[in-house]
Amino acid sequence: MSEHQNDQTDIAALAAGVVAVSVSMFVAPGPYDLNGVMVGATLLFVLYGYVWNKYRSRAQSVALGAVVGIITLPIIGFAAEILLAAQLVSPDGILATLIAAPPAPQSENAVPTSGVSGWFLVAVWVASGIGCAVLDRRKQPTNV
Repeated sequence: MSEHQNDQTDIAALAAGVVAVSVSMFVAPGPYDLNGVMVGATLLFVLYGYVWNKYRSRAQSVALGAVVGIITLPIIGFAAEILLAAQLVSPDGILATLIAAPPAPQSENAVPTSGVSGWFLVAVWVASGIGCAVLDRRKQPTNV
């Protein structure tokens, strides 16, 4: 096995691990918090340190973008939770309409939920994924 193949296997294994950790953060219900920010930032640093300077095909750049998009969700989600909780956005304004989830029905045993809209998170994932993939393609050598 060549060194290049080992690098690709390491990148695939690392990316799979990053996605697993990232997705596991979404299993527990509740608002986004600083723990998610720390985990997301750590995973971004790991990707930058081990993956960013490697050559990737177009498909691999798209895959990296998707992974980075998933990792950014707890960071952006936490920022959105702060904006909503501190009422830094008008409740009737367009920003609150884009970010806020519809209120959940309240009951005695209700588990706290995130105030961030799922559609907002999808938009963040798509935008950060596309942004990362485009940035990654721009830094790749053209004649490999």
